Parts: sequence; structure tokens; C-alpha cells
Amino acid sequence: MKKIALVVLLAVVGSAAYGQTQVLSRNAVGYVKITVRSNSLFVARNDFNGLTSALAISNAIGDQLPPNSQILLWNKSIQSWRPPIIKTAFGWGSAGSNVLSRGDSFFIKLPKSVPSNSYQVFFMGEVPDRNTTEGTGTTFNIFPGLNLNADSYPVSRKWTSTVMSAKLPPNSQILVWNETNQSYNAPIIKTAFGWGTSGNALTIDPGVGYWIRATGTVSFSETKPYTWP
Repeated sequence: MKKIALVVLLAVVGSAAYGQTQVLSRNAVGYVKITVRSNSLFVARNDFNGLTSALAISNAIGDQLPPNSQILLWNKSIQSWRPPIIKTAFGWGSAGSNVLSRGDSFFIKLPKSVPSNSYQVFFMGEVPDRNTTEGTGTTFNIFPGLNLNADSYPVSRKWTSTVMSAKLPPNSQILVWNETNQSYNAPIIKTAFGWGTSGNALTIDPGVGYWIRATGTVSFSETKPYTWP
């Protein structure tokens, strides 16, 4: 079962314990929650910027998953998987420093034998807003072949409302992983007339990634789809 929620709050910085003045940040912070089942794969994405440092596996996911869980990263420049990043009883190891860039997707794989049937994972951080460069647009570079990319903002919206859907050339495809069935849905293919019925009906949720199969190199800026923040 897939369950996603989004909460956006005003960030408060400072400490009253020492009588310091409390400082209100102009930016906003929030979280996205996903639920990952045992013995299954989930295509996730990070929607946030780090508050004090880049969001990597070690601090974005941390101890929310049990030992033997894996993070699978795709290298689109050479069209191959990177070595699996496996959590041990001691954590994610040096590979936990791999940055989970906002808008990039990755697979979370849970083993069959774990204490619980499902685990909730919270992705937290700063929401791209008008005070940040990313709030005015996020640059994407799509390569020919498979790209494990997704929307870069923590909101639900129609696939066809994204700049990505408009910029991809005809014969490009979007491949959506069905987390419930543990298989891919039928490819959604762009024609000279658009994305068709399936593409027009597709809604992309926060925290959820997907594959793009592109027929050429495409660079574009994905605009912020909300007014506030």
C-alpha cells in the first residue's frame, strides 16, 4: 500500500534557552511520507533541499529502514546500475554519502525477512520557494535512453502539466512502477499528438519516481507549480 502525505511549515531558527532572539526563516520546511513493504521495490524520489547540508542516503533515510535494505541508483550517463547500497547493522557505510538530488529517483528494496511488513519513510527538508534559485526553476538534463527522473517539487500534479512532458520529443516514454503489483504499468508513449488518454490521466504524487525513456538529449527548466512559498 502506498500512502503519501505532505505538510509544509514555517521554519523557526534560534534558541530561547539562552535568551537569544528567535529568528523566523522566510523559507518553508516540510515532509513527504511513503510506505515501503517488505520483499518489495518502491521507486522513490527526494523533493527537498537540505536545511544545513545536502540530503544524502545517510541523513535523508538514515535509520528508517531495517538492515539489508538496499538503495539502487541509476547512472543515466552510462545507462547502467550503480552497485547496490546496502544497510548493515552499522548503517549505510561510506556509500551513504551518495547525494539524493532533488528530482532524481531511486529504488528502495526491502528484504523478505524483516521485523515489520512495512516501513514508513519520511523525507524532510526545505521546500523550494521564491527565496531560492530552485524556486524559480529546476534544471533537468535528460539523456537518450533511460532516465530515472521525476518531478522536483513536493506536490501532486498532472503529468501533462509539467514542463518535462512538453519538452520530451515524440516517441519518448514514461514508465511507471506499480508498487502494489510489483510490475510496470503499460508504457505511456508520446506521439505527435501528445501523451494520449493514459498520459493525460496520469497524476504524479510527491515522493514517487518514474522512468523516462527519451529519444534524444533534452535540457529544460521545470517551473515551481505553486504560489506559496
